[in-house]
Amino acid sequence: MAQRREVNPAGENAAGSAGGGAPDGGNGLGPSCLGAEAIDALAGGAPLEGSRKEHMDGCAACRARLDAALEDAKFVKRMRTLAGPTLAPAGAPTISGYRVAGVISEGSQGVVYRAVQERTSRAVAIKVLSAGRNATARQRARAEREAEIVARLRHPNIVTVFESRTLFDGRIAVVMEFIDGVPLDRWTPPGETVQEKRRAMLQAFAAACNGVHTAHLNGVIHRDLKPDNILVTNEGRPVVLDFGIAKAADSLAETMTGEFAGTPAYASPEQVSGRPGTVDALTDVYSMGVLLYRLLIGTLPYNIDGSIFEIAHTISETEAMPMRQIDPTISPDLEAIVHRAMSKDKPRRYQSAANLAREVERYLAGDPVEARSGSGWYVLRKAVAVNRSRLAWGAVACGLVLAAGGVVWRSHAREEEAAQMAAAQKALAERERIHARAVTELLREAIPDADPRYPDLSSIMGAGFKRLYFRLETGGFAADPAVDQELRRLWANVYTGFGSNKAAGLVEYAEVSLRNGLSRLRELHGDEHVEVAATLHQLAGVMLYRRRPMEAEATCREALTLREKLLGVKSPEAIETRSLLARILADREELAAADAEAQRVIDLSGASPEASNELHLASMYVLRGRLALKRQEYAAAEPLLSNALRVQMTLLPLRDPDVTATLVDGARIAANLPESELGKAYVRCWGGQGIELIRKVQADAKVFRTPTPRELPKEGATHTEPILRYLRLQERLLGADAPALVDTCTRLGEAAGAELRPAERLEAAQRGEAITRKNSPQNITAILMFQQQASIALLDLGRTAEAAAVAKDALELRLSMPERMRDPLMTALNYRDLAWYQAQDGQFEAAIGMAQKSATLLKEIVGDKHHTVAVAQAIEAHCLMHGGDVGRAQQITATALKNIDGKAATPEDQLAQVKVARGLILFRLDRYSEARELFESSWDAVYKLCGPGHAWRKAMCTAMAEITLAEQDYTAAPIWLSRAAGNMDPPDSGEMSSITGEDVK
Repeated sequence: MAQRREVNPAGENAAGSAGGGAPDGGNGLGPSCLGAEAIDALAGGAPLEGSRKEHMDGCAACRARLDAALEDAKFVKRMRTLAGPTLAPAGAPTISGYRVAGVISEGSQGVVYRAVQERTSRAVAIKVLSAGRNATARQRARAEREAEIVARLRHPNIVTVFESRTLFDGRIAVVMEFIDGVPLDRWTPPGETVQEKRRAMLQAFAAACNGVHTAHLNGVIHRDLKPDNILVTNEGRPVVLDFGIAKAADSLAETMTGEFAGTPAYASPEQVSGRPGTVDALTDVYSMGVLLYRLLIGTLPYNIDGSIFEIAHTISETEAMPMRQIDPTISPDLEAIVHRAMSKDKPRRYQSAANLAREVERYLAGDPVEARSGSGWYVLRKAVAVNRSRLAWGAVACGLVLAAGGVVWRSHAREEEAAQMAAAQKALAERERIHARAVTELLREAIPDADPRYPDLSSIMGAGFKRLYFRLETGGFAADPAVDQELRRLWANVYTGFGSNKAAGLVEYAEVSLRNGLSRLRELHGDEHVEVAATLHQLAGVMLYRRRPMEAEATCREALTLREKLLGVKSPEAIETRSLLARILADREELAAADAEAQRVIDLSGASPEASNELHLASMYVLRGRLALKRQEYAAAEPLLSNALRVQMTLLPLRDPDVTATLVDGARIAANLPESELGKAYVRCWGGQGIELIRKVQADAKVFRTPTPRELPKEGATHTEPILRYLRLQERLLGADAPALVDTCTRLGEAAGAELRPAERLEAAQRGEAITRKNSPQNITAILMFQQQASIALLDLGRTAEAAAVAKDALELRLSMPERMRDPLMTALNYRDLAWYQAQDGQFEAAIGMAQKSATLLKEIVGDKHHTVAVAQAIEAHCLMHGGDVGRAQQITATALKNIDGKAATPEDQLAQVKVARGLILFRLDRYSEARELFESSWDAVYKLCGPGHAWRKAMCTAMAEITLAEQDYTAAPIWLSRAAGNMDPPDSGEMSSITGEDVK
């Protein structure tokens, strides 16, 4: 090696910084002269620009130093050439077990070296990421995590990553499969003709898309797809390189630069927007679209010149040059596929790389492509082409003539609808993200809990699951394997995710279905796949549910091993399975091991913003708290169960079995530690102490698990008081204005309404509205719902003026909404509600106007014979009667009742409202027998829906008392007199004698 020739013979510049000035040591170097490291970097090819270039142009000393450094670089290069492969390239990493042989390529992210694994003599590639030197520990850990995920990907069209290591200087080295191939755009496809070569190219492209999709399924996004990153082997197999490496490199550099990771020519609009949070799998779909454009046309779709800002504007705003204008041999189908993949609007792109691959395969097979499905002529033409051999030419001609007009009309209609469809599709990605949670909550509410009052409930529910089982096992969903597998796991989640009290039945069928699905998955994907791991997890949960914890443990550990290997130890999926393992160990009475696993889940989870992770974390707090209770360590259990209860109260409904079980656990702590924070809260809400307190909470928990009764309420409340106590506990643990209290207020209002407790119903409505206005003032529909409940409660309390005022506020709030957001049916019903409350308050003239407005709007929406119209007409008739126009009122109610009576679709309460309105009019006309028949047939509905103080109920009961007395029906008269007085139960005969002054016969 030649000695370094330095301008400074005394070496005084040896300490100069890489890019800063050098001290003036009397050697001609000034304070702004470049340091030795900066000179070496320039000799190695670093760009000479900016202030460095200005200085170099005017500094003879630095120019001389650079010339010497360049000579040294040439000398070193000659020496390495003579030394051959035994000498590693400059800057090559030293990695135990590998011998670096040379440089394959260099780029902005780092250098790729060719190497040999010494133990196996296997050729490998090693990519060293250059950004790691100055990265923080957090950035480095994130980059290592990205590299670990990629190392678990296994697909014939993805380069295999063997391992990653952190070098002594902080850089990360990724060891991967060496691909002996050429970039996709420089590959010569097989075939004699242009069309044959194009078909081969498209087949390779589709295979690469499948590899990209597999990575996406494992949570890995490339973000730098381009021809150089897709090599084609001698066998014609395309292999995607650097998958995830771009993201790992960006993790290292995320706070050091403002640049995006990727190549500008293939970057998507969201990549160049400067918003990294918007980059996802659809970014790769866009890049694949640009790549396909380049493969088919030979040029890029845009002119990528200028500054980064100009490039970003071009990519975001400029449409690609139409392919067929450049090459007319490109088919319209192929042009449409590329155009859709490159859509600026993400929801309009193919929603996965697999969808793009399937579309290319449809094109190759001659089938219609989705990208052109909006054209009626296109679909018709493709249908004829595909079925040409089956159609007689005469039938085809006839069909074309008959269909042409309709097809053209539909084509124009579709064009007009395109903008609306595009807007609707924007919400698709967000809907997919929350779909799983929504389905879970739907099933949680829709599948009833086991109830001893309905012993056949489990078998009824089981019958539905049995039908699902036979559809699954007879290939009912074979055409869509993803749906098939998701149904199997979702069915299992009924038992494993909602507690053990669902009246679902047939859990054994769920287990068999999961096992069959597991076999199919293994046949399709092999043993190591995320879908296999997910099914193993659900299978372990079902085994635990069926009281087979030993088998459950073995299956759960298999699922955990797979998820940690494929997705990472800290992935939400792996944490979920580890929490299941902790529950299984607790069930097996392996308490120490269960406690350790639960703590491990807590440590791994940390404070996650995801609701599902929060619930897993809470379940582990509960498990550890219960283990502490078993050891009678109440002080240790108290913070664990308090934290769990806060999470569960926030995210789960109060009747959820997890909530009720933890609620009882908290009572045990309160009974033993009444002075603790949790103990004081319980004592304040339930009262009592010791075993008495526990029994009170257990009784309320049992009530929470029982649906609100739908039959006529008995004496005393069954749900209202327990829910009130729960609401008070929520206030103390979560805060008086916590959003979670809104759901409890809704449940309280429902229970109080069913149990004719108007004061509590009013309190629930007013609290719910206040909390909603504070936390979500934009949620107008929720506010309107609470206002409606408040109006009903006020009417039941006899506070008619206040009820009408609240109803007026509700209508004004509805009308304040933008017209496009204002539902016309709900608006019409708001007018009707206001009319109803004004009528009850004696504001008859104002109520007539509101009722007529409502009826007019409703007729436009639902027709003139709908039950909603009939109720509005009944309100108008009631007001006309009080205004003296009894004849007109009688005619209106006769028509209204005729339109809805006997129709199955008419709700019981609305039929009763029309009947009572007509009955009161007939009573005014002294047609007692007809009025009595209407009143008696309506009483059950009125009793369930109207409290004793309700004006409508009072009017009906008073009329019935007069009718029965006039008819000398002394059996019924006392009952109706008592009801008119606001009593729930009829008086005894002695009370009736004091009312009539004679003996009751």
